[in-house]
Amino acid sequence: MFEINRENFIQKETSDLPSETDRIISKKESAWIERSEDMPKFVGIWHSLSQGNPDFVKKLRAFEDVYNRMRKSDSVRPVFFYEKSPREIGKQVSMIAEKDLAPEFLPEIIILQKKQDEAGNKEAVDVIRSIRRNIKKYLELYPASKASGAETQEAQKEKMEWEENILQPLIVVVSDDLKFSEEAKKNGADIVMKKLELPDVLKLVELVGKIKSNPASLSPSVLNEIKTEFYGSIQEEVENRSKISAETEKELEILDEMFSGENIKSILDVGCGWGRIDLELAEKNDFLITGLDSSEYFLALGKNRLEQAEKEGVLKGKVDYRKGEIIDYSKTIESGSFDSVIYTWHSILEAYGSGNILRSLNSAWKALRPRGVLVFDQPSRETEGLEDGWYGVKLKDDEKYSYLAYIMTEEEIEFMLKVAGFEDVEIRKWTTSPNKKYPEGMKKIVVKAHKPEK
Repeated sequence: MFEINRENFIQKETSDLPSETDRIISKKESAWIERSEDMPKFVGIWHSLSQGNPDFVKKLRAFEDVYNRMRKSDSVRPVFFYEKSPREIGKQVSMIAEKDLAPEFLPEIIILQKKQDEAGNKEAVDVIRSIRRNIKKYLELYPASKASGAETQEAQKEKMEWEENILQPLIVVVSDDLKFSEEAKKNGADIVMKKLELPDVLKLVELVGKIKSNPASLSPSVLNEIKTEFYGSIQEEVENRSKISAETEKELEILDEMFSGENIKSILDVGCGWGRIDLELAEKNDFLITGLDSSEYFLALGKNRLEQAEKEGVLKGKVDYRKGEIIDYSKTIESGSFDSVIYTWHSILEAYGSGNILRSLNSAWKALRPRGVLVFDQPSRETEGLEDGWYGVKLKDDEKYSYLAYIMTEEEIEFMLKVAGFEDVEIRKWTTSPNKKYPEGMKKIVVKAHKPEK
């Protein structure tokens, strides 16, 4: 059904720009494959919205009719909504483990409405847990990709990850209760939204399509391996690259402004590298800063710089470093343990793919205390040469190692933050100093958002 090997991650020669769902790490190894023909031929959306908002359900039926009539080609799959109680949803998904439900009839999106009673909310959480468990059970009993005798255990594990991410639905919980939202995310909900509006439904359909056609999102463990190899090959050049597209002093100034009045004491720096910004933050402020990165090489550099600064006695705050993946660090970091989570020097783009960016933002949401502050930056499409939304860097003359990341639009940023459970989004624009690569400076945006307070 699905094959996953290194050949799947080799870019096909093309003169066209890749689509948004493609993410390139290097010329040699890149995420570029075709969607499996065995995917469902329609987008099934199971929901339990009727009790909370019957008028909205009528609008969904109208949406279904208009969307399916307006499809421009057969490549755009039709959408069908099915009203079911949480109990019915859990029961029907469980049928897959007994092979009483074919995988192609699984829903791609499940929307659960928070109930007014504790028993109903407990049932919803149990249903989420049951959905995740039964699809795992099905794949263990009836793996779609038969393992060959020559395959390693690691290769079999990668196939299982790929298949599970294809089959697992996008679970959306509509809730304005922070405690329930945290419990839902803890047990497997992908998205928690305070309010679901009709335009959001179309964006959810688009989002699930991007996730399930993007190899980086379907197999994050393979992506992490490729990234480790990639950065291991160009690690000595990365610090020089920061002088072109980063500007530490200006970034510190912006962070100070965004932290003003927020009672920030503890900060998690995701994708910290060698701690480019951490020591400077700690020198000026009484912060407790934890740097998180997957590269042992960069973490070692950061620790060496930290030891030297501690010897010189210049730190007001405290800094420590941990190894962790940018895509999902929820098991590395204790929930609710930070006042702020920051991604500097475009590190949010290192997640690659809508599914992985959502996973990373969910990790940030879990790591933050109520009313905690999220800050990240990325290049702006207003920068000359980046108007098409692709930020590319050639790091070696032989072009073997190149980097191409998708720059989200402001509308996409706001939607991704909304579905990750953040609110009060602010976007600030600034420009780096001119340099040879960017004679007028690189235009950037910095995004600030809050985790809800209750």
